[in-house]
This record gives sequence, C-alpha cells and structure tokens, in this order.
Amino acid sequence: MYYNRIKLTIISSKVNSYNLTPEDFFPFITKIIPKCNTINSVSDLSFNQILNKDHYFYFLNSDCKTIKEKIIALFLTVYGKNIRSFFCSHRKLIKKDLLLNISEYKFIIYGYHIYDIFMLNTKNLKKSSIFNFDGSFSRYFWFIENLKFHIKKQCNTSTKLCIVYNCYSKNFLKFIHNIYPNAIIVSRYHDMIIKNKHINFIKKQKNKLRYVYFESYSLCNAIDLKINYFPNSINIQELRNFQKNIQSTNNFDVYFLGACSNSDRFIFIKNLIITLCKQHIRFHIDAINFDKTKRNELFKELSNINGVNETNSIINTEPIEYSHYLKNLTNCKIIIDLYRVSPDEGLSFRTAEALALKKKIITNRDLNANNLYKFKENILSFDDINKINLKEFIDKPYVDPDPELLKQFDINEQIKNYLKN
Repeated sequence: MYYNRIKLTIISSKVNSYNLTPEDFFPFITKIIPKCNTINSVSDLSFNQILNKDHYFYFLNSDCKTIKEKIIALFLTVYGKNIRSFFCSHRKLIKKDLLLNISEYKFIIYGYHIYDIFMLNTKNLKKSSIFNFDGSFSRYFWFIENLKFHIKKQCNTSTKLCIVYNCYSKNFLKFIHNIYPNAIIVSRYHDMIIKNKHINFIKKQKNKLRYVYFESYSLCNAIDLKINYFPNSINIQELRNFQKNIQSTNNFDVYFLGACSNSDRFIFIKNLIITLCKQHIRFHIDAINFDKTKRNELFKELSNINGVNETNSIINTEPIEYSHYLKNLTNCKIIIDLYRVSPDEGLSFRTAEALALKKKIITNRDLNANNLYKFKENILSFDDINKINLKEFIDKPYVDPDPELLKQFDINEQIKNYLKN
C-alpha cells in the first residue's frame, strides 16, 4: 500500500524533555507506518527532508515559537507536507490505494491501537483489505476528490462491500460511493468516546446519504435513530484458534483492560482494586494511559494500594498490543468490562471476546439495554460485587450459551447480513 510507505516525522518540543518516541505519541503507529521518527523542532529539518516526496510531518502550531519555526511550519502546510493540514497531499496516496486495491471487502478504520483487532478478526475473510487512516479521511476536503471524480470518472468496480468505522465526513462517504459504485457502503460506529458526536452526524446525514447504511453498536442508538444494529463483532473461531496456541494457566481470577485517562475512570479503577484486595482476589489490571508523562504517576498510586502485593496481582499502565491483551484474557477466569460514557452505550469488544473464549464477565453496563440478560449465568452486574461472595462466582463453572446467541457477535454473520441487503 502506498499511503503507509511514507516517512513520518513527529515534531514536538516535548521530545528532548521526555525522550519520546513515535509510539509515545501514537501507540503502535509503527505497525502502519514503519518509517517514523521524532525531532524537537521544525528548525531541525533539512531541506532535502522537506522536499522528499515521501516525507510528511506531524506538528502542532503551538510548538512553533520563533519566526523561523513559524515560516517553516507555514511552508510545510502550503507545500502539502503537514499531515494535519486539510490540503496535505497524503490524500492522493490514500485515493490511489482505494482505487487500485482489488479486494472485494474493504475495512476502513480509525486508530492505530485497534489495527490488530481487525487484522485478526478479518483473517479468514478472503479478498479483504484493511485501511487505517487514523482520521485522515475526516480531515481532508474530500469534495475536491469528488469534483475530480466527475471529470475523470475513476472508479473501482471490484469492491462489493466497504465498511467505514467512526467516520464524520459526509464528503468522504460520498467519495467512497463514487469510486465504489457496485459496493454496499456501511458507516459503522463501534465506540462512543464522545457521546453525541455520531448521533448528531447520523441525524444530519442519514436522509442526505441514502446510499449509505448507517449502523451502530448501540441498540438504543439504533432504535432511536432508526438505523441498523449489530454489536461489536469478532471472529469467534480465530480467537479460539489463538487460545489453543497459548498455554492457559488461569493465573488470575480477574482481568481488566481499559483506558485510564480521566479522573472518574481512575477513581473507579482505584475503588475496584481496593474491593478486590479486600476479598483477596488475584487480579491483572491494564489501566492504560497514552500520556507517557502521566503514566508513571498512575502506576505508582495504584501499585501502592494496600493489599496489591499480598495478592500477587499485576498492575500495568503501558499500552499493550492486541495479541498481548488476548494472552492476558486467556490466563484469567473473569474479565471486567466498564462502559465509557453511559451504561446503555453499547457493548465493547471485551464482551464478544470474553464470550468467545468462555470467560465470565463483571460489568457496569445496562444488562437489559444490551441484551446481556441472555447470558446471565456468566455475567455479574457490578452493583452486586459487594453483595456476594465473589470467589463463589469466580469458581462457578462457565455455562455454554445457545450457539445461536453467540452468532450476534460473529463478524462472519455480520458480513453475511450486509451482503443480503
């Protein structure tokens, strides 16, 4: 692919102070763009670097303090080398890839840190390709490319299905429809980081983009907006194959993975650890923080909670790869799944992964709003965590649910559903 062969230089005044690498700015970015480096100032760039057709730059204008830095930054933007700019020429490489790729199924995703999820879950889908633009498609003025389309009529007729995840650009969806005239176009929202962002976008564009199937991972959203619903899905068989290749020891009773970047989530996790220590439950907590400067403080405070050492538990605050997460999940009995914004927001990938790998769940999500009551034998509401003997729930045998219920979490069923329409 052309778009991820670029050389990306991340420029920040924090680089020298904190010895930051590209992964500290964007976890796992080197999986998508292997040629990355960091420097302290735009003034450190050579003339050859700036003129190199494959070289692009990421920087914040607020980091450019001197007149020289501001002039260089302006030149990079005008010249199309500032990857944060609307006019960055990187979109030409994206367009080239989308047009030339002959795979029938295309997945366009946002976020370097979830790239591995889609790599594994689409592994057995023949003729499929994954594109990770990390928000590029929502930054660029794609109506310019739509105008070019009407002049050149460039299109790709081999694509049958294109799923775009968390897109907030009407022009990009129009562009996808133009270049893939034979494809089913799905605009899917699989996370609610900002509660009303996708809701407002869908309300505004649903009737304008009638060729797009809007879809949410939230049943409540889907009903309210009158759009398609499908929970976050995984490749159940691939996950089970992955599990077979790991020596499962069930070292930990409870496992949690989630971002810990705000005070409310931190307080919740801190209280959770206190509760688990009081009940002498052995746990593994991956409380991820993407800011390297705050990560150590978070780790220190959580590790010093009374009882952590006595239970031989693990606390980690570093970002981890998806395969590492799956190994941790395999080696526990229960996973804790917490909502981000509201209890009825829709199920995370954690739910599907746990059910596929036959792990019980403790959650603070609304069981009825998300149909989790169908798996009630394996699920404990967080409200009850202090009311029961948690050890008894942990040691209770897993109850295999009806296979038909599991199908609602299978990406293969999801694809079949799209192609029926």
